[in-house]
Amino acid sequence: MKIKNNLDKIVTILLIIIIAIFGFINRNKIKEFDNTANLKSEEEVETRTESFLETNTEDQKPVQTKIYVDISGCITNPGVYEMEHDARMNDLVEKAGGLCKEADIEGINLSQKLEDEMKIHVYKVGENSSKLEETTPRSTKAASNKVNINKADLSELTTLPGIGKTRAEEIISYRNTNKFKSIEDIKNISGIGEKTFEKLKDKISIN
Repeated sequence: MKIKNNLDKIVTILLIIIIAIFGFINRNKIKEFDNTANLKSEEEVETRTESFLETNTEDQKPVQTKIYVDISGCITNPGVYEMEHDARMNDLVEKAGGLCKEADIEGINLSQKLEDEMKIHVYKVGENSSKLEETTPRSTKAASNKVNINKADLSELTTLPGIGKTRAEEIISYRNTNKFKSIEDIKNISGIGEKTFEKLKDKISIN
């Protein structure tokens, strides 16, 4: 009888131990699962954060805020000036000390927006036309000494009012593929509107 009671006690104790062991194992598995889930969540958050930062960094391209413009001729202080990217011709003239008394103000557009690497030459009254007469080849001139926009080179084009180096290059690029069929076609060039055309129409030709 005693042996049977002892066996029952032993079996009961063994069952309690087995149950405790299973409970401990299951609790560790649950804890391990929670830790894994938390780790994955943290990794996912970190990955999303890095992706967000990379995307925003790529979108934030540097914006050019300064440009450099060269002005010469009938100006108080000729030279290269650092200007704001949205500066106008009038801002440059003021920064360079103003125009000379002999400056041909009809030959420049004070409201013109400046561009990086632009070269501007301010002529004296009468100087512009005489210079064209001396330096422009006959093949690039039409009657009345007009500049042929289908043939003129870069230096000739920049003598026109409101036409800097960048815009002259655009004119040459345009005519290489399209040719100017009328002087009004010059308005197809970016930055040449009706006001600029009014100053150009009597100074340009296509033949």
